[in-house]
Amino acid sequence: MSREKSIFEQMGGTYTEKDGILYPNIHIDEEQTETMQDVFAGKYGDLWKKYMKENQPERYYYLVRLGQLKQKAVEINEEADEMLTVC
Repeated sequence: MSREKSIFEQMGGTYTEKDGILYPNIHIDEEQTETMQDVFAGKYGDLWKKYMKENQPERYYYLVRLGQLKQKAVEINEEADEMLTVC
């Protein structure tokens, strides 16, 4: 029986079958991750990125996947700078 291709397959994606269930073959490009990590987001933003990657890798890669890692790191850096100037 022929089945209709999913949008994922139409875009070139593939699946792996395990126990009768099709799982999409999805991965994060490590080169892109390293490029995102190398973007300087300030002292405290970079410290936060390092902490997240080592201690909360699920959240780190979630932000990478959404493309929000740099934005969040810059926000963290700005908050830290504000805290320092208030004191």
